Amino acid sequence: MTARCRYVALDTETTGLNPEEHELIEVSAIAFDLEGILGECNSLVRPDRQPSYQIERLTGIRAADLETAPRFSAVAAELRDFLGDSAVVGHSVNFDIAFLDRAGVHATGPAFDTFELAQLLLPGLADYSLRGVAERLAVDFPLRHRARADADAARSVFLALRGRLGALPGSMLWEMERYAAAADWSLAALLRELLTETPVREGDAGLTADLLAPPDELAKSLSPGAVRRPVAAAETQALLDGAGRLTQYIAAFEQRPEQDAMAAAVATAFTDSRHLVVEAGTGIGKSLAYLLPAALHARRNQERVVI
Repeated sequence: MTARCRYVALDTETTGLNPEEHELIEVSAIAFDLEGILGECNSLVRPDRQPSYQIERLTGIRAADLETAPRFSAVAAELRDFLGDSAVVGHSVNFDIAFLDRAGVHATGPAFDTFELAQLLLPGLADYSLRGVAERLAVDFPLRHRARADADAARSVFLALRGRLGALPGSMLWEMERYAAAADWSLAALLRELLTETPVREGDAGLTADLLAPPDELAKSLSPGAVRRPVAAAETQALLDGAGRLTQYIAAFEQRPEQDAMAAAVATAFTDSRHLVVEAGTGIGKSLAYLLPAALHARRNQERVVI
């Protein structure tokens, strides 16, 4: 890495789910980098109201344990300094951030949610809870629903998911960062970190040299003309014809009337600059039906088409 990145794994235990009505009873923050743990800030917190029996059973924190605990105001300054401007890591971490915000401690760094990362990198997982993700990644997680144990599990899960994300091709990370930044998604900051470690190379799979150019250079390479050059439906028909050019590349290509009709409709929509909604059944070849006229239009008019 060009610089050591400091993260803080954060978890809280509370008397309920609503930060407007409920209170903190435990908070844990673990500072770490890729080499290991850098420090910790952990404390029980005495609430104004005793936790319910259900909360005691869930967390193992008894009302008697909280009688001598400090008020949150007594630990707020230390926690605020400990967080600094580091990226905050946690499972559904916005829940914890909301409780801290309500109590007057504001996390100023980006928030990296391991729940979101797991959904991105572990598609199809049956259980996206911290326990389910930890089990999938073989992260040891024997104690649950205590702030220090949950924060440490989130730390290990984050490092495992970060490793998986960093193993993706640089070109893919670059594309993901562009979309994440446009959507103001906090994970854009993590993707930018990874791009300093995995630079985009011209030979990366999936993107041509043109697409690997910075956005401003890419925009310059696309110079739409003042006059739109239409794509005739007959042109797509010629490509899709059973004796046409596609058979040179796809030996098993089979012409389908529904595909012809859809491709013609898409070509007309491009030419007329209008919206088109198509409902089509499985197996008619929808992908080629919109990709062929889209590619013809993009090439002929030097315009970007987003699929």
